[in-house]
Amino acid sequence: MRAIVTRSRVISIPVTTGFQCAGCGKWHDELPLDLGYDEPMYVAELDEDERARCVTKFGDFRELRRDGETHHFVRGVIEIPILGMTKR
Repeated sequence: MRAIVTRSRVISIPVTTGFQCAGCGKWHDELPLDLGYDEPMYVAELDEDERARCVTKFGDFRELRRDGETHHFVRGVIEIPILGMTKR
């Protein structure tokens, strides 16, 4: 619980630390530190038929061929240190 003090009263607000994992479906009692997307925005916004026609998938790589152009995407991880947190 977190308390917020106003001029006339103290308000208690429940604070939830945790998240439901999209990968495993379980609840984890910690901050979500690994955020990611299944597909690049340019691929995700395509309908299913266009995605099947224009996108080649290989692991963490995507190739989008559309309108005479080819675009390449690589899924990556960037580690950003958070002060006061211990390494996992």
